Amino acid sequence: MFSRLLLSTPVSRRRKMWALLIAMSADALRLILLPLFIVGIVSPYDDLLDVTTAAALLCVLGFRWSLLAGLVIELIPLVESFPTWTALVLSVPIQRSDSAVTAQPQAGTANWNASR
Repeated sequence: MFSRLLLSTPVSRRRKMWALLIAMSADALRLILLPLFIVGIVSPYDDLLDVTTAAALLCVLGFRWSLLAGLVIELIPLVESFPTWTALVLSVPIQRSDSAVTAQPQAGTANWNASR
């Protein structure tokens, strides 16, 4: 039961693109509005952006432990200037479509099947 929670399940390419758009927008907004976010050590605008981004990524990607870790990292002062949300989304695996996987015979099996 707990091992299932620790596994990182792949997401579709479309969901990853949406998540990447959300993450890059949040990181870009933080850089553009940097003076607003460094008003004090505990900036409510920065925390609001982080919680909103985490909630949006949770809706798009589903529950992932890395989202919780990303939120904790983003709440550490001066560490939030690194584009953590973008890096987090880039680490999520993409689900391979069935059409991309082609059935190719293993080495040596074609001769074995032909001889039967």
